[in-house]
Amino acid sequence: MNTGTKSLLFGTHQFLLHPLFVIAAWRRLYGDWPDGPTLVAIFVHDWGYWGCEKMDDKKGEEHPIKGAKIVERLFPDRGLGELTRYHSRFLARREGARVSRMCLPDNYGVAMYPCRLSTKTPLTPLLPCFA
Repeated sequence: MNTGTKSLLFGTHQFLLHPLFVIAAWRRLYGDWPDGPTLVAIFVHDWGYWGCEKMDDKKGEEHPIKGAKIVERLFPDRGLGELTRYHSRFLARREGARVSRMCLPDNYGVAMYPCRLSTKTPLTPLLPCFA
């Protein structure tokens, strides 16, 4: 099983937990709940990691494109394709766009993970756990 698929099934981008933390971060940052179509965008924004051998190669860096295509098809006149596509600072910079409103909640949501859900790295034992 490749790295991107593992991340969606068991890791930082877990397909149910990660969106819930992004929603909580959205609420904390913006003071309101995302509407229905935006919730769909939040749930699919990282689906492009599915099948990625590496998360930092060309395919991994372009992972938001798949989620953007899904929400553009479902909600063609809402601008959710850009919201999803440009949650990635890499794509926004490459395409000369501003990061979307989803960028900050996406990163803040990961920061909100309890220690027990955080990805294990060689540095994990050195980091404090505030859970």
